[in-house]
Amino acid sequence: MKTLLFSNQGLSPSHLGIELEIIEKEIADGNDVRILYCKSNLQSCFFNASHNLLACSICEGRTRVFYDKIKFPRTNLHPLQNFDSDFIIKQLDSIEDVFAIAYKGYDIGRGIAASYISTRRNYEYQVEDQGFIEEMALMCVNVVDNLEFQLKEFQPEKVIVFNGRFAEQNAIIEVCERQKVDYYTFERSSAKGKYKFFKNMLPHSLTFRWKELDRVRLEAPNDDLITIGSKWFEDRLSGGTGVVQKYLSKQEKGLLPEDFDYEKENIAIFVASEDEHAAVKEHQSHLYKTQNIAIKKIIKHFCDQPDIHFYLRVHPSLQNIHSAQTSEIKEMNYSNLTIIQPQESIDTYQLMNACDKTLAFGSATGIEACYMGKTSILFGHAYYESINVCYWPQNYPELFDLVATKNLPSKPKENTYIFGYYQNVVGIPYSKFQEGGKNNSFYNKEPIKRLYPKTLAILSRNLKDLGQWKKMNQLIFQEPLTRKNIFKLNSHLLNEKLK
Repeated sequence: MKTLLFSNQGLSPSHLGIELEIIEKEIADGNDVRILYCKSNLQSCFFNASHNLLACSICEGRTRVFYDKIKFPRTNLHPLQNFDSDFIIKQLDSIEDVFAIAYKGYDIGRGIAASYISTRRNYEYQVEDQGFIEEMALMCVNVVDNLEFQLKEFQPEKVIVFNGRFAEQNAIIEVCERQKVDYYTFERSSAKGKYKFFKNMLPHSLTFRWKELDRVRLEAPNDDLITIGSKWFEDRLSGGTGVVQKYLSKQEKGLLPEDFDYEKENIAIFVASEDEHAAVKEHQSHLYKTQNIAIKKIIKHFCDQPDIHFYLRVHPSLQNIHSAQTSEIKEMNYSNLTIIQPQESIDTYQLMNACDKTLAFGSATGIEACYMGKTSILFGHAYYESINVCYWPQNYPELFDLVATKNLPSKPKENTYIFGYYQNVVGIPYSKFQEGGKNNSFYNKEPIKRLYPKTLAILSRNLKDLGQWKKMNQLIFQEPLTRKNIFKLNSHLLNEKLK
């Protein structure tokens, strides 16, 4: 079988390690593997939106070093070609215009919108970003042309790509779907030491997750469901790990808002960042365009019932984010609403426990509340919506009725175990990759370093593209490229500095 892998995520040691695992497995399975890789020549990409040439060189350098270490044939390495194109996009006026961008009938706009929304952390289009969108569109056009060339010349039976949600990867998927070629996406697993591999779907697929939970329900021993499933929740409640730990460490245990009144019917609303799933079809709700629209409608409906009070917990990931979502929340001024901003040290789990009900729009808080024995309402879509852990109204009247009903019983706690179990065991175990972060990850006991001699050689070669770096730096940061921002890398990590 012929396998084509699209590679451009070498800036992430985690995803490079997974990529190497997949390549070696494909070869061990007897497949003819070809790699289509970015030779630092994408105008922009999700991991390096500003086309920082140092970042490009790190990405390509260590990727090439490890291709050599696993003895991957250099003749099977094919860099992206620069195909000529006269493609242009019209003047954009809204995010809907971004979604509508197409090339050769391929819906490249959805991936561009996903990258744009995640990079800017804003679901509204800003007219000054026309140039940024144009560069991403040209990048997608080139990716489409390259993949069409590979499908004709190499004729792979399957294509492998990271994640699939963002502009350059989504362009790959659009071509595969139209050309009826199987594609596989990969991502890190929530379970430590594992990765996920999906056939003909994104890692964010709700349908796939529901099927997996059904499978686990049938296959997992009941004792394991309870012990392993409970552990996932208890780990989070006791302080969490990774990014959850980062958020919880800034909260004061047991702290509630000063105006909290136990005499009222209290409902905790947990709002998530809009950017993660804003461009994923399955996660879109027919009930509202944004969470803020739904929240305002709910608050206004109960504004004349002073015995019902809402506490809106804004997700900690939205701290220091200036976007339409955060601006709209700051402007909410209702007597029956208390807003808890991202930076506030209010204890999320104490708030959840103290309130009579919780309302979530898809975040893990919806199922965590059920585990804690609280009445949970889900308004929208979530990975856990199929396992009866929360009330799931299908319209506003149903939602209003659930909010107003006193002493509404919680769903059975035991229904949550299957989700926690799945989160702790899902995925394919690493065989050679040891994941430890940016500076202490290893592949086959070899450290994945940031800089190699090859990196400097690639950087020297890449200096010919200094004009593109300057152009993208201006588009992304709205400032010229100077020595003070030469180490800035713009991605979903939002202007993270290279270390």
